[in-house]
Amino acid sequence: TLQSFTRSTVSKHSTTDKREWPFRFLFVDRLIKLKRVDLLINALARIGRREFELEIVGSGPEMSVLKSLAEQLLPGRVRFLGTLPISEVSGQMARADCLVLPSWHDGWGAVISEAMIVGTPVICSSACGAAGSVIASKRGGVFKPGDCAALSNLLRRQLEH
Repeated sequence: TLQSFTRSTVSKHSTTDKREWPFRFLFVDRLIKLKRVDLLINALARIGRREFELEIVGSGPEMSVLKSLAEQLLPGRVRFLGTLPISEVSGQMARADCLVLPSWHDGWGAVISEAMIVGTPVICSSACGAAGSVIASKRGGVFKPGDCAALSNLLRRQLEH
């Protein structure tokens, strides 16, 4: 379970480890309009030619639209992993450099808590119930729902860290 992970077991958080490139952004959830994965792809496209990739875990009715958008705006930089067992999802979170949840609305956003448990910074919209936890963590950031420029700035700041 996710509770079995601790910061001491996640090597990416050790100051002696070498940084793995490219920087890995992660989205984990259903691929529906409400989750605004399109906004995430557009915001990443604004960043330019920096070393990053986006991994998307989940499935849903927006999959084909999002794949097309990703190929158009970020060719070769977005991987759609489909639905994974929870044991694999927790591993993806532990390996990610930043989880992003750009939802128009999320009651809580359990993936935010799961990412924070393994020490992964989170960027989310202020419409996620767990946004206060992200702010309190002082790692990642929170933006106004639908604000592509603000999301892009937060993504860029994570890359520069």
